[in-house]
Amino acid sequence: MAIRVIAHRGASAVERENTLEAFRAAVRLNADGIELDVRRTANDVLVVHHDAHLPDGRAIIELHDNELPDWVPTLA
Repeated sequence: MAIRVIAHRGASAVERENTLEAFRAAVRLNADGIELDVRRTANDVLVVHHDAHLPDGRAIIELHDNELPDWVPTLA
């Protein structure tokens, strides 16, 4: 039986979860796959973020993608 390593929210032990840096680190660490979370913004852009709200309490669904912190990537 083959064991697969799935990077949960990227390599979240070494980088901020669900960021491009965490995904790149997972690739460098030879993960077989990456689990990520996707949310929709008010202007229908899909972004990668675990929670429905940002740490400051703002709801992602109520914000446009250009109002999000730089560390929140789009799915594209």
